[in-house]
Amino acid sequence: MLIAICLIVLGEGAAWLADSQRDRPPPGLGTNHPTVEERWRDLRKAARRSESIDCVFFGNSMVGSAIDAGIIEQAIGNELGQAVNCYDLSASGMTASDVGIFGEIVVEFYKPSLIVYGISARDFSEAFGQDVDEAMLESEWIRYRQGEPSPGGWLGHHSEAYGQVLGLTSWLKYFSTNWTHRDPELLDLQDDRTVEERLGVVNIIPGDQLAALKTPEVSASDIAGLDQLMALRDQSVTVILVEMPVYEGVWEPVFGGYENYADRFLAPMDAYAEENDVVFIHSTPFTLVDAEDWIDWEHMEKSGQRVFSEWLGEQIVDGITEGKIEIPTD
Repeated sequence: MLIAICLIVLGEGAAWLADSQRDRPPPGLGTNHPTVEERWRDLRKAARRSESIDCVFFGNSMVGSAIDAGIIEQAIGNELGQAVNCYDLSASGMTASDVGIFGEIVVEFYKPSLIVYGISARDFSEAFGQDVDEAMLESEWIRYRQGEPSPGGWLGHHSEAYGQVLGLTSWLKYFSTNWTHRDPELLDLQDDRTVEERLGVVNIIPGDQLAALKTPEVSASDIAGLDQLMALRDQSVTVILVEMPVYEGVWEPVFGGYENYADRFLAPMDAYAEENDVVFIHSTPFTLVDAEDWIDWEHMEKSGQRVFSEWLGEQIVDGITEGKIEIPTD
């Protein structure tokens, strides 16, 4: 027993030395989502390098493929006249409920001035993201933060040594999981298919999900997640919403036509944005890229990413100059 106690004390001391700032979260969140864990490790590394965390991007893999954080941070920095550091925290399958959870953690520990949430119709449908919700809530530490008491959650919140264990556990899960959802840049999505074949993958969308996209209904749990994100503005954080584009050839087969999409998804989101006084940047129909700039109907090639990021950077800068977007600065 004495040996065990000594080992715990030594482990705690070593963990404190490895991570001297006690107000940081565990090295790993303990989820079963490898991309979330990878994004989290990258963010921690940036903070440990004493880099400021000025703005972060949330969303599903559409955000990861369409947004180059470096391009946008340069545009914002040029407008503000100071260096700005932006980080991509998007992850495959992430929905609004997941973003609400993740956003609260990021703001508590890293205090960004700007959150950009790239939204799509699938973010607010119960037909999508259930596996990601389960992967996120597999973390005892996250469940503890949400009010579910547990020994593991308490340790993750209070013990640096246990935080290192969480980090190791997440690392092991990354290599042992059968998880198939990864961001496009982590997959070898380039193959010998023609552009037409790659953009025709709508045929592989499960029937229930295709029906959900054609008749989108905003789920209560995802609106609650969006409300969580809006509440973060009380902590001097600016939040903006950005509609993520899709390949123009899929409006009819996937969404039942653009007007149907606009009526069923954009209109409710516009109403939500107006009610909550939040900027919502529309991007569709996005005609600045060609078919060759798409990996598939919802993910962009690097060439498309560059064009969209430059366009989005301009939209954000215009919002700043017009006084619609206020970014707290030191």
